[in-house]
Amino acid sequence: MIHLLPTIAKVVERVVLLRLAAHVVLGQTQFGSRRKRGVHDAMSVVFEFLRHNEGFKCAMLSMDVEGGFDNIDIDLLCDFLAAQECPANLILWVRR
Repeated sequence: MIHLLPTIAKVVERVVLLRLAAHVVLGQTQFGSRRKRGVHDAMSVVFEFLRHNEGFKCAMLSMDVEGGFDNIDIDLLCDFLAAQECPANLILWVRR
């Protein structure tokens, strides 16, 4: 059963994303777990940005924040969801 935990986590992540995406507008640079928004799309955005700014000095910061959701302020997240007019039952579900 332990070996299935990463797979189960991905399924739960997809379910949460689909439910939240119906109520929250996700930005064009949000790629994680989104349909038709993979790593190739992310790299295309980066290369387009670099090509558009050719001749300028550019820097890029790339982060993969492991454990970020373990440290999120749940009250702040729920306030954000309420401001986005998410249904109360979905906000309570996220809080749990």
